[in-house]
Amino acid sequence: MAYHSLQEHKLRSALSMLGVIFGIISVITMLSVGEGAKRKTLEQIEQLGIQNIILKTMKLTEAQQLHASERLSHGLSERDVLRIRESFPFVELVAPLKEVRASVLSVGQEFYPDILAISAEYQLVHDLAVSEGRFISDLDSSRRNFVCVIGDEIAGILGAVGRVSEVIRIEEEIFKIVGILKPRKTASQGSSVLGVRDINRAIFIPLRTDTFFLDRPEPLPFDEIVVKVRDKDQIFSAANGIQELMESSHQGARDYQMIIPQELINKQKQTQANFNIFLGSIAIISLIVGGIGIMNIMLANVSERTHEIGIRRALGATQNHIKWQFLSESILVSVSGGVIGLFLGLMTVLAISFFGEWRAVVNAGILILALIMAFAVGLFSGLYPAVKASKMDPVEALRYE
Repeated sequence: MAYHSLQEHKLRSALSMLGVIFGIISVITMLSVGEGAKRKTLEQIEQLGIQNIILKTMKLTEAQQLHASERLSHGLSERDVLRIRESFPFVELVAPLKEVRASVLSVGQEFYPDILAISAEYQLVHDLAVSEGRFISDLDSSRRNFVCVIGDEIAGILGAVGRVSEVIRIEEEIFKIVGILKPRKTASQGSSVLGVRDINRAIFIPLRTDTFFLDRPEPLPFDEIVVKVRDKDQIFSAANGIQELMESSHQGARDYQMIIPQELINKQKQTQANFNIFLGSIAIISLIVGGIGIMNIMLANVSERTHEIGIRRALGATQNHIKWQFLSESILVSVSGGVIGLFLGLMTVLAISFFGEWRAVVNAGILILALIMAFAVGLFSGLYPAVKASKMDPVEALRYE
């Protein structure tokens, strides 16, 4: 009879763990996926440069184009570059960029990579490293040299032709390859939304050579101007100054937008903190359910072991001894479930990272938080049954059958 009672007790304890186990799995999985999403987004934003302020040309409707023309504003121009460079001592570099829509023909194949007409400063504002050869120079732009620097993936696509000193054909013009960039890890999803370019699939040409691909005599506006500030602590005051200058220069026409990567990072961190609270709240509900299960099991244990409690009290056990007996049992059950849930949670996170497209990151803080939550569930779930057991009358407990 005692054997069956013991087996039944073990079974109930194992079942009471399930709520805690699944709750801990939920905590670890949700917070790890959230942390992975945060890091992925922050890495994308940081590729824009935390010391940079980015001005981008906006696509305008016909009404907006008419409004801009009335104010003699024709997008981002060389004049904007010169005024920003000369007006602010906190500006270290100014790098304009134009996107060139042209095809590349090489070894019988034609494809359409990102072709970017840039100045020499572009390498510095985005910390681009060259694995072979050199980058575009100011002399290349001033002389309109037909040279180019290609990304690592472009070099792979071109094969034997994708080497320094070889030539490629962009539309009708022949460009000599003078450099190949080191590969850079770029997240594919969400990058276009943030404006992060995949430099591995880009071809860079000197700024003024882009006019050879135009059907019009006058140059087009810049698609982008990147301003690098000397001190990242000055980024927001610098942005205010540049905004005022651009408002004056463009007569209030909103034919551009300003992106501040540092501001995006701050907003992302705040958003992620709120998101983690939301995810954690969902996981805590699972733990509360598990805690209720443990409390019910402990109350049943107290009822079944009433006679045992009476014997212990008769042999000299105090109320605190009885209280800690049941409280420690509740904590042990919960923490055991937490350890099992922690292991299964890690396995779940690894499965998500391996089989799914989500990035999941587990750090020590998440694991410690999960164990603390498991301990807290055991403590609070066992507190009422333990107090109830400790306050039993010893005489009545001994008479209980």
